[in-house]
Amino acid sequence: MLPRPTMPLAARIESAVSRSSHRAQQFIGRLFSKRGTPTALDGKDELLAFDNTAFKVKGKWTAEFVISIFSKRDDEIAHKLEEEILALFGISKDAVEWSRFKYFIAIPRQNVIVDLKMVDGKEPFTVGPTEYNGIMSSELAFPIDGHTWVHGEATKFEVVPQNGFDQRPNFTTFFAEDRGIGVISGNCF
Repeated sequence: MLPRPTMPLAARIESAVSRSSHRAQQFIGRLFSKRGTPTALDGKDELLAFDNTAFKVKGKWTAEFVISIFSKRDDEIAHKLEEEILALFGISKDAVEWSRFKYFIAIPRQNVIVDLKMVDGKEPFTVGPTEYNGIMSSELAFPIDGHTWVHGEATKFEVVPQNGFDQRPNFTTFFAEDRGIGVISGNCF
């Protein structure tokens, strides 16, 4: 029998730090989590969704839907805050792309659920709720709408408009077996 390879020391330390970080994040989440019935996405919210990769768990396609929800801000107030922060660091307003910077001063919305459906699909489904930091990462098993997929395929999902949230942001799910690909991407909506 061949000896089992051991992880280098740096990889073991990195893994331990990562596990500790996840445990600390879960603990903080429990401390600050909002109890009660989740609220639905509404017109006062801003949504940021990520493309994702579906993978197989016990023979079923599963995907993690990562979505962040923030309160919409009065642009005048947000831009004033942006100018003040940039001035502190001596950075020109033109040197920063607002669409990326705005989430650093955004107010996360916790305990919010989102209805999604496959583009051109029939049946919506709910993901969430968001955690104290405004981020959800719901893992759901497929098929949805009776569809089946194979390695290498992709499908789009969109947010179902509700409660004054009338945008139709969408993101792509890529289907990949163990030796497939991973996609990390972000779309601002």
